[in-house]
Amino acid sequence: MNAFLRRSLISIVALTAAGTILPAQAPAAPAAMTLEQAVRYALVHHPAVAGALARIDGARASRELAAAARIPTLDVAAMVGGATGNVTAGSFFPMSGVPGSSGPVGTTGLGNAAWTTTAALVSTVPLTGFVRANRLTSARTAAEHAAESGADAVRLEVAYTAAAAYLRAMAAAAAQRATGAGVRRARTLLTRTDALVTQQLRPGADLSRARAELADAERDEANAERQRAIAEAQLAEALGSTTPVAASDTAVAAATPLQASSADHPLIAEAKDAEVAAIRDRDVAALGWWPRLDVVGALWARGSGIAVNGVVAPSMHDGLNPAVPNWALGLSVSWPLLGFPAISAESRRTDAAVAMANASERAVENAVSSARLAADADAAGAAVVAQRARVALDAARIALDQAAARYDAGLSSVADVADAQRLLARAEAADAVAGIESLSAQLGVARAGGNLQALLALTKPGSAR
Repeated sequence: MNAFLRRSLISIVALTAAGTILPAQAPAAPAAMTLEQAVRYALVHHPAVAGALARIDGARASRELAAAARIPTLDVAAMVGGATGNVTAGSFFPMSGVPGSSGPVGTTGLGNAAWTTTAALVSTVPLTGFVRANRLTSARTAAEHAAESGADAVRLEVAYTAAAAYLRAMAAAAAQRATGAGVRRARTLLTRTDALVTQQLRPGADLSRARAELADAERDEANAERQRAIAEAQLAEALGSTTPVAASDTAVAAATPLQASSADHPLIAEAKDAEVAAIRDRDVAALGWWPRLDVVGALWARGSGIAVNGVVAPSMHDGLNPAVPNWALGLSVSWPLLGFPAISAESRRTDAAVAMANASERAVENAVSSARLAADADAAGAAVVAQRARVALDAARIALDQAAARYDAGLSSVADVADAQRLLARAEAADAVAGIESLSAQLGVARAGGNLQALLALTKPGSAR
């Protein structure tokens, strides 16, 4: 077996083993849920909500990291080392922040070695760094607010998507019930026509027409069942569930008309916070030409087994005691004289980011404004459609009763009854769907207004039952 084949087999085994460790998943939703239960489930279990919360955590951590830059550094350092006498007395390896030591050369013998020790506290106070840290913290705070507004927008969208998918499942179930009623009426008509044809009171053509009507109604019912299964699978996706979910609500009540709120939509709030964050990032970039001014200090103690006169202590451990204290304090100033290309590029980048954030905010405001107008128009139109669907349903029922009576009296053919039955089936489905679409339009108004609480209120049992 060649090396390539062995590596391939190892990779396959590793992938197979990894596949047995499944990631944590949300628990499967119940088989049937009310509208309110479905929306509440989605707000808790949908992956998009978890992602939005994680974004908030990340933004908060970035803000805390920026704020931490305002804290002066304080490092503890220690070193123990040995050196021969033919080096600077008290020699030690470089240590960050600890001033170097110097002295006369000791003895020349390689065997005259001694221990040296160093223990130090080193601190840096970034004077100009405070200004940069404050501005960066302010920018990260705005980014955190943007993440929170974004999470509100995600919750609103998840709730609306779940409610809309639930209503589509309700509409599919209503359509299936309507086609089922149509099948039952077609079977009744077939039975009546068969009896009349057998008694030679009706021509055989009526029986053929009745059979065709039943086959057509059964086809519609099968298609409705297919559409309902698809709608329930899509509802599960909208809820963040791994198993299909059925709509237990069967009808809707008239929803109180809403008007899209004039309050800030969470998407607008997110865009505004993002622009503020970009402006504050630009303020940070403006500090690029500022000199860096730091106060540095160190307090340390030294111990050496070699005296200044080069005499090595009788015992090497004499250098293990850092008994000689020292301190140093300084002011460090640096200026990026050749940093123009980088500083200029960063300034242009932040200017472009501010312009993009401003354009994005205006685009979001336009989109939200248009969505509010469209939602109000949709809700008004859906209410009118629902009213007319009810009128059409009542008229279709009367038409069927009249057609059946005329057929029984021998005044019309079976075609008139079949036409009336099909008209009634369509009217029943249209009436059920019209009520659902009216509620869906009200949900759209709440969504367009950015009002999650109004949307949740529409999902309560008073709106769907």
